[in-house]
Amino acid sequence: MPLSSAAPSLETDIRSAYQTAQGDGSSGNKTSDIIITELALGIATAIHSYSLQALVTTQDTSDAGQTDIPGTGVTSVEGKGTGTGNLL
Repeated sequence: MPLSSAAPSLETDIRSAYQTAQGDGSSGNKTSDIIITELALGIATAIHSYSLQALVTTQDTSDAGQTDIPGTGVTSVEGKGTGTGNLL
């Protein structure tokens, strides 16, 4: 999916992380270091979830005369390829 489609869930997840931190700070049951650590984890998790929704598209071209790696040959004809996938 385009990342623009996943942006609303990213915003919701980050807002939730901040609201949790705010609630933890108001209750006084956690130290500021713990609240900051949990907030950072919440934001990192939101960003990670967001990035996993990306659809990645590639286009590859191999020009004639290009050295083949890891071999020692040379490409004799032009080649083209495409691919799609997701981030892991």
